[in-house]
Amino acid sequence: MPASSTPPTVAVALPSAAPFTGHRSLRAWLWALPFCLAVLLVLTVAAALEASDRRDVEGLRHTMEVDALALQDKLRERIEKEQLRLDALAAHLEIDSVVPERLGADPLLRSVLKAPWVSITWLDTNNRIVVQLPDTPPDRVSGNDSSPGVSVHLLATLGRGGHSSGQLIARLQPARLLKELTPWWMGQRYDIRLTDDFDQVLGTATGTAWRYPAAPLSHRITLEPLLRETQLELALREPFRPWFKTFPTWLLVAMLAMIGWASLLLRRQMQDVRRAEGAWRTEAAWRTAMGESLRVGLRARDPEGRLLYVNRAFADMVGYGVQELVGHASPMPYWESENMDEMHFLNQRTMSGNAPREGFETRWRKGDGTVLNVLIVEAPLIDAGGQQIGWMGSVLDITERVRAQESEQRRTDAMAAQARLATLGEIASTLAHELNQPLAAISSYNAGLKNALKNLKVADGPIALALQRQAQQIEHAATIVQRIRDFLSRREPYHEPCELSEVAAQALVLLRRDLSLRRVQIVDHLPVQMPPIVGDRVLLEQVLINLIRNAADALTAGEGVSISPKVITLGLSVVDGRFARFDVCDNGPGLKGRSTEQLCQPFYSTKTDGMGMGLAICRSIIEAHYGTMDSAEVSSGGARISFILPLAASMREPETPDTRGI
Repeated sequence: MPASSTPPTVAVALPSAAPFTGHRSLRAWLWALPFCLAVLLVLTVAAALEASDRRDVEGLRHTMEVDALALQDKLRERIEKEQLRLDALAAHLEIDSVVPERLGADPLLRSVLKAPWVSITWLDTNNRIVVQLPDTPPDRVSGNDSSPGVSVHLLATLGRGGHSSGQLIARLQPARLLKELTPWWMGQRYDIRLTDDFDQVLGTATGTAWRYPAAPLSHRITLEPLLRETQLELALREPFRPWFKTFPTWLLVAMLAMIGWASLLLRRQMQDVRRAEGAWRTEAAWRTAMGESLRVGLRARDPEGRLLYVNRAFADMVGYGVQELVGHASPMPYWESENMDEMHFLNQRTMSGNAPREGFETRWRKGDGTVLNVLIVEAPLIDAGGQQIGWMGSVLDITERVRAQESEQRRTDAMAAQARLATLGEIASTLAHELNQPLAAISSYNAGLKNALKNLKVADGPIALALQRQAQQIEHAATIVQRIRDFLSRREPYHEPCELSEVAAQALVLLRRDLSLRRVQIVDHLPVQMPPIVGDRVLLEQVLINLIRNAADALTAGEGVSISPKVITLGLSVVDGRFARFDVCDNGPGLKGRSTEQLCQPFYSTKTDGMGMGLAICRSIIEAHYGTMDSAEVSSGGARISFILPLAASMREPETPDTRGI
C-alpha cells in the first residue's frame, strides 16, 4: 500500500492474561497443579477401566447365560423330536403287525438307529424284555464318548383303542446330542460339559478334557425335567485379562513420570514469571483504566478478524458482555443479518489494509434488536517488537445524528409533497372550471343537431339513440366536473341513499367497451337485494371505476407473464349487520409486498405512466364517507382492494362528513 494512504499506527502491548491476585503461598505451589491433575486423571482412568472390566465381565456372563439357554432349548426341541419319531415307530409296528422277531429287519427301525439313539427295547405288558437292539448291553453303548452311562429314555406305548400290547423304550445319550447341537462358534468360545449334582463330568460337547476346573467365567444351568440331577455348564475358553495387566497401564505410569518432570521444569519457569509480574501489573492496570475511561468504543482484532480486546464503552454500545465478544470471529453477533454480504466486504477490506483513513459508516444491530449507526476508524495494531499483530479500531455511535438527518429529510419530503398536492389541487380546480364551457357547448351542439334532424323530419332510430346517449354522457361528465369542483372547493358532497349494486352496474356500463378490448372478464357476485348506504353516488362511482380500471391495468401490464384468462371478481357483502364491504379481486401479479399505506400514498404509482393520485383520491372519498380501504394478496394469486362503508340503517342521523381536511 502506498505510504500516502497508510493509516496511522497505534503501538500497544495487550495483556495476555489477567493478573493472579491469590495468596502468595498458594501461588508458590501452582507448579504442582499439573502433576496433581495428572495423578487425578490416572486414578480416574483406572476407575473407569475397572468399571469397564466389570461391565465386560457382566456382558460375558449375560452372553453365556443366553447361549446356555439357547443350547438348552435346542436339547429340549431335539428330544421332543426324537419322541415323535419313537411314537411314529410304535404306530408303524402296530399298523404293519411287525413281530418282535422281525424287528431287526424292519427298514424304518434301521433308519431310526442311525439317529442318535443308543438302543431300543421292546417290553411286553408285564414289562419283560421281548427284544432289544442292538444286542450290546446298554451301559457299553457309548460310542467314542468317555462319559459314564447317563442317558435319556423315551417311552412309547404299543396298542390300539386304548388297549396296550407293550412298550417301546428308546435310549439316547445326551453327550452325543450335545455334540451334534453345539454350533462351531460356541465350541470355539466355550468349554461345554454335562455334570451331575456331585460335579462329576457326564459328557463334553467337544470330547476334550475340561480345561479350567475353576474357571471364573462359567455358567451352570439345570436340565430338569429332561435329565434328572444333570446340569449343563459353559466356561469361557480364553482367560479374561484385567486392565492392570495390559500395556496401556504402563503407558499411564510413563506419562505420570513425564508429567512429574515437566512440573519441576514449570516450577522453575514460574519463578522467572513472578519476577517480571510486578512491572507487568502496573502497565496492564494503567492501560485498562485508560481504555475503560473513554466514551469511544475500542476494539482490537488479530489478522484473522478475531476480537482480542474490547472496552466497556464498546460492549455497552453493542449490547453484549465483554466476555461474550472477546475471542469472537466473523460473523460478529452485532452484524445485521440483512446486510451480511456488506458486512463481510467491509471486514475483508479492513483486514486487507484498504479501510479509508477518515473512517467509514455502517449499521449494526444491538443485542436487544435495535439498529445502531456507527463511524469506524481503523489503524494497524503494533506490538512492542514493531510487528503488526492486528487492527485497532475506534467506534463512535452516530445514531442520533443519523436520526436527525433522516428526520430533517422526511420533513423536507413532506413539505415538498404538500406543495405538490396544493399545486395539483389548484390545477384540478382550474381544469374543472374550464371544462364547463366545452361541455356546455357540446351539449348545445347536441341539442341543435337533434332539433335540426327533427325539423328535417329525419327519423333515424340509431342516430337518435346515439344522440340521446351522447346527451346522457355529457350530463354525466358535467355532473362529475361539478362534483370535483365541489370536492376541491371543500364543499359538502351530496348525500343520498343509494345501493352499491346499482352504482357498480353503472360503472360497468361505462367500462364495458374498454374491458372488452382488453379481453378482461368480469365475474359479478353482487346481490340483487342489498341494504342502502348514504353517500355521493357520483363520487362512489368514480371510486369503483378507478379500482376496476387499476385491476384491468394490472392484468394487461405485461411484465413478461401472459395471464389467461384475465378475470376481475366483484363482491359485495354485509359485515356485522352494520357495514357494506365491496371487494375488487383480480388474478394478476399481486401486490408484491406493498401495503395499503404505500399504495394510497400521493404521487406513488406502480404504472410507468401513472401520476399516483388515483388511489389517494379514492381513499379520501371513502374516508369522507366514514369508511376505510384495505388491500391484501389473494391465496389463489392476484390482489384484492376493498372498502367498507356504513349502512344507512346503522347511521343514527344523516350526518354530513367533514371534508375540509381532504
